[in-house]
Amino acid sequence: MSETKEAVEIIETTIVEERAVAIREEGAIIQINPVADRIFELARDPSLDEAKLQALVGMQNAMADREARRLFNQDMALAQSECQAVVRAAVVKLSKPGEADKGGYKYAALEDIDEMLRPIMTKYGFSVTYDRVPRQGDGGGFVITGTLRHRGGHEITGSFALPLDSGPGRNNLQAAGSTDSYGRKYVLMGFFNIVRKNADDDGFAAGAVPVSRDQAARLVQLVDEAKIATGADEKERKATVKRWFQLNLSYEINAYTEVRQEDYARIARLLKSLADQAKETEAEGMKV
Repeated sequence: MSETKEAVEIIETTIVEERAVAIREEGAIIQINPVADRIFELARDPSLDEAKLQALVGMQNAMADREARRLFNQDMALAQSECQAVVRAAVVKLSKPGEADKGGYKYAALEDIDEMLRPIMTKYGFSVTYDRVPRQGDGGGFVITGTLRHRGGHEITGSFALPLDSGPGRNNLQAAGSTDSYGRKYVLMGFFNIVRKNADDDGFAAGAVPVSRDQAARLVQLVDEAKIATGADEKERKATVKRWFQLNLSYEINAYTEVRQEDYARIARLLKSLADQAKETEAEGMKV
């Protein structure tokens, strides 16, 4: 039996097994593609020549890759809609031990980013691993490459090149560890478009900038399309919308113009995702 025929049988067996166990991940049913069924019906034809069989296997692989990318993009959009800005809470002092205080600066630590992001990655089936190779050029250091994998089978990579982080009071081993942590942090933030912010008191008096009127109008439109307003009357519907915003913001609002500019993109993405889901559900309900 040729390798191509063996590949067909393996894929076909997988499809049968998937039907038998009715695969479910996070409550979402993974459906078998009817086009794949047709491909394997043709593949069982003994008169089918090797070239056509290889073409069918290639077609099935391309379909599987496309579906994996679709699932990746879908879950990435949902994951990013839940990501929060990370506060710069850790401090780096610029003076060495025994020196006069030269001040310092704040930054968002990798562990703070991980604390926010890990539950979201788990929820949507993402995992990440890292590789390190020596960096060429002055300063030594590493090139940190991250691989972000999704439960659907698709993956992407990102790299960040850094010189050795030989800051005040660090030996070579500590400098290598700091460089590695720094690189992993920036690769991870790049995957999920994570932003950093300074701590504030959650009030506009602290300098928070509200959304524009056009952005507020867009939120009104998205809320309507997302169908998050529920209740028997207008008062109840407004209350459910207010609760939704309170759950997804770190502060309470009484008008759309009170949403902060720093939160607009995240909230708009989340509402857009819910709106798309509502449209898909409505379209399914219209099918005969």
